[in-house]
Amino acid sequence: MEHERRVGVLEESSAAGPRAHSRYRGWYVLLLAAACGLFFFDLDGGQRLGQPECWVARTAQEMLDSGDWLVPHFAGEIRLQKTPGPYWLAAAIAWLRGSNVDAVSMRIPNAAAALVIVVTIALWCRRNFGPRAGLYAGYTTTCSLFLLYWSHQGSSDLGVAALCTVALVAMWEADRGFRVQGSGFRDQGSGFGRRTGSLPATAPPSEPPEDATGSFATDDAERISQDSGLRTQDSGLRTQDSSGLRTQDSGLRTQDSSGRRTQHSPLRRWWWLLFYAACGLGMLYKGPIPVGAVGFPLVAYLLLWRRWRLPLQMALPIGLPLFLALWLPWVIYICVHLGADALFRWRAEFVDRASGELPNVAGHAANPLLYLGYYIPVIAAFALPWTLSLPPSWLLPWRLRRSHATDADPNASGAGDRAPLDAAGQGAVHVDATSQRDAARFLLVWGVSVWLFFTLSVGKENRYILPALPPLCALVGVYFSDLFRTGRPRRETLVRLTCRAALVAIVAGVIGGGFGLREWAKRNAPDAFPDLLGGYAPVAVVMAIGFAAAAVLYERRLEDRSFAAICLTMATAWCLTWRGLMPILAAQRPAIELAAVLNQPDVRDLDTYYLGVQDARVIYYSGRPIPRVVSSIDMFRFTDGRRDPPHEMRKIGETTVQKLRDTSRPVLFVAGVPEFNRLTRGLEQAGQLDGLPIHEWHRTAGPKDKHRLILFGNVPPARIADFRFPIAD
Repeated sequence: MEHERRVGVLEESSAAGPRAHSRYRGWYVLLLAAACGLFFFDLDGGQRLGQPECWVARTAQEMLDSGDWLVPHFAGEIRLQKTPGPYWLAAAIAWLRGSNVDAVSMRIPNAAAALVIVVTIALWCRRNFGPRAGLYAGYTTTCSLFLLYWSHQGSSDLGVAALCTVALVAMWEADRGFRVQGSGFRDQGSGFGRRTGSLPATAPPSEPPEDATGSFATDDAERISQDSGLRTQDSGLRTQDSSGLRTQDSGLRTQDSSGRRTQHSPLRRWWWLLFYAACGLGMLYKGPIPVGAVGFPLVAYLLLWRRWRLPLQMALPIGLPLFLALWLPWVIYICVHLGADALFRWRAEFVDRASGELPNVAGHAANPLLYLGYYIPVIAAFALPWTLSLPPSWLLPWRLRRSHATDADPNASGAGDRAPLDAAGQGAVHVDATSQRDAARFLLVWGVSVWLFFTLSVGKENRYILPALPPLCALVGVYFSDLFRTGRPRRETLVRLTCRAALVAIVAGVIGGGFGLREWAKRNAPDAFPDLLGGYAPVAVVMAIGFAAAAVLYERRLEDRSFAAICLTMATAWCLTWRGLMPILAAQRPAIELAAVLNQPDVRDLDTYYLGVQDARVIYYSGRPIPRVVSSIDMFRFTDGRRDPPHEMRKIGETTVQKLRDTSRPVLFVAGVPEFNRLTRGLEQAGQLDGLPIHEWHRTAGPKDKHRLILFGNVPPARIADFRFPIAD
């Protein structure tokens, strides 16, 4: 039946709006409490800090130790690969806690960023889709894997994702009043940017149409209508309706003849200031990511909504200065003190990484299929457990429709073509979904444009795509607010088959997870499988029972309880995974083992260098500032500011040979096993290996050489204790 394939309006008017909002208030408080509990859960436990986190942690620690908060240093070398926001924040938290920069200091910013994302998404969806949709969007985002996992990491990517989310939400709200006045994206049917030929008739005065939030109306009926006798001056200074009511656009709000309100200058200015502040902090936190993660959605919005005057409205007197003041002074300071060295470093890190000229990302575009589809499985994984709901949620903007006043029973024949019951349980009243379609399309355009930006960039990492996840999860949550609506018309046979298939998939997934962990153990840590199995057992039980209960509840038309069961299951499974599995899956074994060796009495006092790119984990866990054989600044001077792998390898090899030949000065080198093998092969081909004093001191355990580390030097090794993992802190 047609009504079973169409989605009704997500929320009803504010005829029962205050009651609906007060009914959901407690659930919003619970959402905030649950998000805080999940994101700040056991920040001192779980996995050990990985490579990206250790870069930030060690740099922040050296800021604390040296007192130089303006020029970041890592292992004694100037580090300009990233802007200093994450270093400052981690160092400040450690200073306030009176401790060194540890896992808690590193993870608190990400936990707070996750909370900002949830609050922003929930309130924005509540404002644009109604209280029920906002609640579902908040819980969907909170219980997604991307927030549960990244809230417990220490890299800067979630922080910049939160700032980009705030910036784009502020942009949408700042331009709300102008979309209402007729210059926005409207359609009759489908297609981007199609303008309406005529305006729909307004509702009768006794039953005024309003939007889902009961506050700002944003549908076609709010436009200026000649039929209603409303006259508007082109200057936008004054409007006068048939009742003689006069308002000014420069005021806080304007009220039209239907009693609805639109947003104007003072509040709009605050939204724009929030936009510029969030963008500026994003540049300071991880520049220049906001240029693409905010710029691409902004340009898409300008083009698809035909907001040609948007750049002029964004040009606030203090907006752009505020944006620049948050990050440009630090850039100028670095340029004044370091000159061309800073420009060389930034060009390699930002421009060459995006274009593919950076050596460590040059091969990313070799396979066009993998290059263009790299982030698709990443998004699918981070969106768990909602992955299968992503595609249908993308159709939501085109399935939302206008509905008409009805007090019919939603279970009656044909009720699917009418508005559903409102949040307060009253008969539905007139609802116009135009503003909801606009907001849903914005979420989709936002997520797709951020994905497009990172797809076009050659340098790729899984964590880069995080700014695209908040709008996609929000869209799924809005979709769920209808899918899990009690009394929603549905095909019972299809629902029954789907729930049965879900039960089979749950059993298969739990069994498959066990086999997956066994394969991981074979490849990385064969002796860890018994511990992995012990940690996985309670997770598997919780997931099997919880997801199965959700399927049964949905089949029995207890949709809200079904959604609650999924969220509770995901939250419980994550807490068990964090404590039982992550300490094994992300144990950082080679780095911690070598760090323990470097702190042995016979090793600690010897000069030690890193061959090639440093492993930040070794330096962080050992606490020793191990510089590179040739610093990055010196390397750029040697190659005239360009990354040149052949010349870099030759320079590193020559310097390493010089230090090895000087046996009067004992020296040690740390390297990955592949880099060490490459060095010895090169020396052998050049005829320099014979007679060169190379003594292996320690090689970390592991089944694969690419994950193993080696310590070698120009003097015979001292006695080193035989370490077994785990090594006590």
